[in-house]
Amino acid sequence: MAAPLSTPTTRDLEAALQCLREAVEHFDGDGTQLNELRVHLDKFCALARRENVPPEQVLVGVKWALDGLPHRHPANPNPRDVLRNRIVAMAIAAYYSESPRDVR
Repeated sequence: MAAPLSTPTTRDLEAALQCLREAVEHFDGDGTQLNELRVHLDKFCALARRENVPPEQVLVGVKWALDGLPHRHPANPNPRDVLRNRIVAMAIAAYYSESPRDVR
């Protein structure tokens, strides 16, 4: 699936977004996996910032990736919503971070 960003993107940015989506799809709430997810999130956000992708488009991409979050508690979606909000907040922080990120 093509990246859902409306601005022109590079293959690197699209690949980083796809890697983020795959990490989200395999996420089961484990702390180690959250660190792995953060690595993919940081890479996507750093590339997006380097390519001057507007922050609102970055959030569109992140939310597209988060659509892959598994539904663990269909009767109580709150844990999923809390995690989604946490990851969106992490994305905003990563996008605006002053520290350089390794985006190889």
